[in-house]
Amino acid sequence: MDWTEAEIKQTVQGYKDYFEFAFRNVAMHQAAVRMGLDKKFTLAKRRSKWRANEAVWDEAANYSSRSAFQRGAPGAYMAAKTRGFLDDIFPGTAQQSWSNDLRVLFEATKYPNRAAFAIGRPGAYRAALRRGLLDLMVFDEKITNNP
Repeated sequence: MDWTEAEIKQTVQGYKDYFEFAFRNVAMHQAAVRMGLDKKFTLAKRRSKWRANEAVWDEAANYSSRSAFQRGAPGAYMAAKTRGFLDDIFPGTAQQSWSNDLRVLFEATKYPNRAAFAIGRPGAYRAALRRGLLDLMVFDEKITNNP
């Protein structure tokens, strides 16, 4: 669909900021970009209420866990994560990383078979699958209860 510059300008004015326009009216936003109007109609810079670290810390104090914080205040969570103090807010709750092949292989030894490993540690299983480690794994059939 072809829009004129005036139509796009009028539509942009109906949104609280340009970012909302881009998100809610994708087709017209793409047309504005093609016409080179995307920078011309910027109404306001996106201002985050999480600019100050103190605000992030204050918001995090309302949550008892990292996952609750992520669900309840995703903007504050991302601010804390990108600024590197998320582990300081919730110490000891860092999510496990399966970036080390030895950790993945060692974790697999705690399970009797692949199926139990996939159910018990889906993240480690996906990492093993992605890196081709499943054929290297040795499972102990004698294990009956998972950790």
